[in-house]
Amino acid sequence: MISIEARKIALAQALFDLSDENIITAIEQLVFQAQQQEDNWVPTEEEIQGIKDALKEVEEGKFHSEEEVKERFKKWLK
Repeated sequence: MISIEARKIALAQALFDLSDENIITAIEQLVFQAQQQEDNWVPTEEEIQGIKDALKEVEEGKFHSEEEVKERFKKWLK
């Protein structure tokens, strides 16, 4: 199965080759509609609880700073 990233790259390449104004307009409309749907995202109860749990952990000091994480994983971040 092709990854979504590979599919997006292939789609972008195909878009560069398009010259039909009507097709480009239709694609713009689809992308705009998709963006609007993402902007109207409403979290589920499970997601809200996860956010609340994470905020509580931060308040309790149960987190790692960005620097700590970078140091811990620097061998993979090269």
